[in-house]
Amino acid sequence: VARGSIRPLARLHALWTLDGLAALAAALKLAALEDPDERVRAAAFRLCETGLDAAQQTILIARLGHAADDPSESVRLQATLTASALTAPAALPALARVARSGTDALFQAAALTGLQHRELDFLRLLLAESRGRPPAGPAEADVISLTVQCVLEAADPPRASGLFDAVAAA
Repeated sequence: VARGSIRPLARLHALWTLDGLAALAAALKLAALEDPDERVRAAAFRLCETGLDAAQQTILIARLGHAADDPSESVRLQATLTASALTAPAALPALARVARSGTDALFQAAALTGLQHRELDFLRLLLAESRGRPPAGPAEADVISLTVQCVLEAADPPRASGLFDAVAAA
């Protein structure tokens, strides 16, 4: 049903049911990222936040980068939340890409929700990617500004110093 049903809602319910039964295979999660229905794709990104081995997580990170081009805002927002939750350093470029893909402030907030003390690394990446060119748009400027704010609000002197070093290097 999760792969073969012609009804998107049936596929969606099957995925969540299998997950609840701890019977959802990683291959099925990854396959659902390509589903024609946006609700299934968004759920698949959420379901991929756990239970993937390193090789599968590499596939997920590549798909997260491509999610920035997804026509569905719901898929792009969930991809942003998922990329933020991943602790692999390789996820940060994908996170930057999907965070810049939406004009709604929710995208920038979603990008920061799961970083958990990795905000400075994320900021360094954003600044490095924008070096030598103006911001790609308001979303990029907003995500940089919010990331700076998160680093400063942590009130951690070494991180604040790292922030100033990163800005000076940009």
